[in-house]
Amino acid sequence: MDEVYLWYSDVPAVDASHFDTPESYFNALLVRKPTASGKPRDQFSFTYPADAFDNLINAGVEASYGIEWKIVPYTRIIRVAYVEPGSPAALANVMRGATILSVNGNDVNTMPVNPLVDALYPSDIGVQTTFRFSEVNPPAVRDVVLTSANVTKSPVPTTSVLDTASGKTGYLVFNDHLATAEDPLVQAVERFKAADINSLVLDMRYNGGGYLYIADELAAMIGGDRVAGKIFEKLQYNDKRTAETNRSVIHFSTTTEDDQRTLPKLGLSRLYVLTDSGTCSASESVINGLSPFVDVVLVGNTTCGKPYGFLGKENCGTAYFPIEFQGTNAAGFGDYADGFAPTCRATDDLEHERGDTNEAMLAAALAHQATGTCPGTRQTTSAPPLDGAQLFRSPARENRFLTE
Repeated sequence: MDEVYLWYSDVPAVDASHFDTPESYFNALLVRKPTASGKPRDQFSFTYPADAFDNLINAGVEASYGIEWKIVPYTRIIRVAYVEPGSPAALANVMRGATILSVNGNDVNTMPVNPLVDALYPSDIGVQTTFRFSEVNPPAVRDVVLTSANVTKSPVPTTSVLDTASGKTGYLVFNDHLATAEDPLVQAVERFKAADINSLVLDMRYNGGGYLYIADELAAMIGGDRVAGKIFEKLQYNDKRTAETNRSVIHFSTTTEDDQRTLPKLGLSRLYVLTDSGTCSASESVINGLSPFVDVVLVGNTTCGKPYGFLGKENCGTAYFPIEFQGTNAAGFGDYADGFAPTCRATDDLEHERGDTNEAMLAAALAHQATGTCPGTRQTTSAPPLDGAQLFRSPARENRFLTE
């Protein structure tokens, strides 16, 4: 912490002997003092089992039912944001928008918190849980027994080309900056290039980040020649690491990480990004890195606000991730700890699948593309309401990582 932590000089004085584990001592050292906006300065440093983290970030594998949950804070309103293809939840036909009514026979509104959290986020495979869901498409109430398994995530589950009054528009759902995202992102851009799209809607409403090189590659493919040779992101370390800061300038990539393939180029002058509170870290790097060169129009809600990242270090089976750097774009901007506000506000519409042109966020982006104005928020018929709902997931899913 004293060597690499971005805010090492503000670390509180604590006695290590008062803590039972290295992990709890690490957490006590983090700078939680609120900033001017009232948010803790460090909301993101974390620890994680090293093997589990490696499986997630490099292979895209995580023990789960294959459900991402959207939860309204300080309530027990818990709904299905999306389901991973081929997962236990997908095989049981659990659909986007379903609301939990009970867990293992316990009313979700009155059961203790810890058993509820354990049920939502199984720590291992083979955990069997009975959920009672109220579903929206079609309306129904049913019990579903799910058993957690090693689920392989699909970082790019949906790509399509939409025929609009403005011409051909690409639509790309991008969920995670995992190592396994590189190939499908390249394939998606090649498809868009072959279709001769003139606009792109990038759906990162649930993308909490991951590898920074993936963000760089995606941004480079979108910007094409207009960003060639330009700075994507500069990394600012603490004042003990001046040499690292001076050499940590990331230019827009021209090839894949292994230098084996040239990246295809779209060369778009405008990009629509669908955002929400779950749009975090490396996803925000795509937005910030392109902004000096491309007209980036955000549709949805304010992003999470994480201009920070880390490399991490393993010790005795635990990976430690203290915040190590802050990223800035070519214009020197990186002060977005309160997130990026949307150009057009729109509701995350759980009653329609992502990619459906009737889904509120995508519909708002297409309307702005056609008219140049925001259509205003559309009230969906969702019950229960989703005001302030957030995607809750492990801290390993909301990050900006450097490779060694």
